[in-house]
Amino acid sequence: MIANDTVIVLTVGILLGSLMTMVSNSMCKSKKAKKAAPAKAGEGKEQGDEWTDEGTSEEDSAEEDGYIRNAGPDDVEEKELFDQFPPTDIKMVLVVNNGLKMGKGKIGAQCGHATLSGYQRCKKLSASSKYWTKVLEKWHYEGVKKICVKVDDSAQLLQVQKDANKLGIPSYVVADAGHTQIAAGSLTVCCLGPVESKHVDSITGKLKLI
Repeated sequence: MIANDTVIVLTVGILLGSLMTMVSNSMCKSKKAKKAAPAKAGEGKEQGDEWTDEGTSEEDSAEEDGYIRNAGPDDVEEKELFDQFPPTDIKMVLVVNNGLKMGKGKIGAQCGHATLSGYQRCKKLSASSKYWTKVLEKWHYEGVKKICVKVDDSAQLLQVQKDANKLGIPSYVVADAGHTQIAAGSLTVCCLGPVESKHVDSITGKLKLI
């Protein structure tokens, strides 16, 4: 069982991470409203792009260095989802890369980024899907349940995402900007869902809690 002080630190970290992401996204939209100068040849990731989800859109960062930042149920029929996984018990699963040895506050902040970005991913899906609309409604009604589990390294984190993609579960991988504790580009958290528990438990049900 997680100690009370750990729960408090993780909760505060998640809230701060979400707030930082919202502020950053707001600033990004303001910048995009201005006329942008064309990029010079050779400019890009090293100069302008950070490795977290901050300030980048889904279209801008759909795939980076072999992993898919945003992934979703594009190839799964909606009727199949309703038949196999009717929305009854909804949760979001945050899979933490424990091999990075991040501090409690760092983990909380990264989970905050993952939570907000995962929600935005599902929100976008719900615009054209009755299934994901129902999933989000149920998730909100049940108190936006979240589970934090861990894997040992980046390879396992990416395997979780690949397995989720095969089952049509939306996912989001956070890659750190490298400002504190860990190197830029480190894959920190993979968010799955919000999603029906029976849908995701085959992937994360045996993983240990963080």
